[in-house]
Amino acid sequence: MTNRKLLCVLSCALVAAFVTCSAPAGRVYVQGLAPNWDQPYDYADAYDPTGPGPDPNPGNPINPWDAWCTPTAAAAMMGHWQDVKGSLLTGDGVAEGNQAAVRPANAINWGAGAGWHDYTADGTAARPGPGAPVPGVGNATDIGWYMNTDNRGDWGLVFRPGVPHVGTYVGNAAQGLNNFLTDRGSKLAGGAVTTYVNPAVGGIGMPAVLQMIKQEIDANRTVLGHFKWWVNPQTGAPGPGEGNGNENGEVGFEGTSGFSTYQFWASNPGGGVGDESWTGEEGEEGLGHTVLIVGYDADIEGKLTHLIAHDNWPATVRNVRVATGNAPLNAVTTLVPEPATMSLLVLGAAALIRRKR
Repeated sequence: MTNRKLLCVLSCALVAAFVTCSAPAGRVYVQGLAPNWDQPYDYADAYDPTGPGPDPNPGNPINPWDAWCTPTAAAAMMGHWQDVKGSLLTGDGVAEGNQAAVRPANAINWGAGAGWHDYTADGTAARPGPGAPVPGVGNATDIGWYMNTDNRGDWGLVFRPGVPHVGTYVGNAAQGLNNFLTDRGSKLAGGAVTTYVNPAVGGIGMPAVLQMIKQEIDANRTVLGHFKWWVNPQTGAPGPGEGNGNENGEVGFEGTSGFSTYQFWASNPGGGVGDESWTGEEGEEGLGHTVLIVGYDADIEGKLTHLIAHDNWPATVRNVRVATGNAPLNAVTTLVPEPATMSLLVLGAAALIRRKR
């Protein structure tokens, strides 16, 4: 075999290592329990009384932890990478995903550490102020600071630094998550990428984005879904079918249990639970609702008909099922495989070529 042929074979093997073949029709979830964190102000109950809730001024999005959907979903993603996939220095190191409605004894209390709920929000006095320098490796604060959520964080981001807004600009999601991972000292640093839907704003089209989601879920990687607006929580209908078998009965610390199908608003209502403000814009300037996609339904041809997500709202059940046909999806943010894993494959390929010579 020539070196050129060997390189071709190795390249194909490298691609195959990270792209999962089409799964059979049906329902597919990521493995294990992906956290279902709600936004910070939703924690003020007897089960987890350590949060900042309740919202001191509901209906008026001017409070410190309003419109916290993107960092909350990202924190749940970090929790899955650490609790299930074993990637250190992503979440808080406390596996809250358990069947019992008992708060783990080693869970981080609000105000006792930056890692509350997998770094959803930092209630400590040490949290940097808006526009402060990046904390640095080993001093990570909450993910919302790195994404400049509510303009209360890093003003060194590429997209609209320091501009007042409610929520998280989609254009800051990947950069903020990568900066957080860097400060955590994680081996996933540099791995977050945001891909847009609409070709008019640099997107790749809905079919290609849905295929990307499928490949990520098949590879046991959750996905951040950035929607221009989200569902009407009053439209939930049980089923069809069941949720992730690993999650049945999951209650309390990470939100409600259950599995239901919900309908999107027919048009942008302007906001939702948690004093969110939805602009309806596409591309990097979008301010909408972000969820953690944990599964999908596919037809017999392998095309995605529904997405299943943890949506960080207490008004919905744990597993929220939505149709893809009319989904107001703006973008997705994914985490690529660990650089260390990729490096090993490249080194192995180089060794084989040297041996051939």
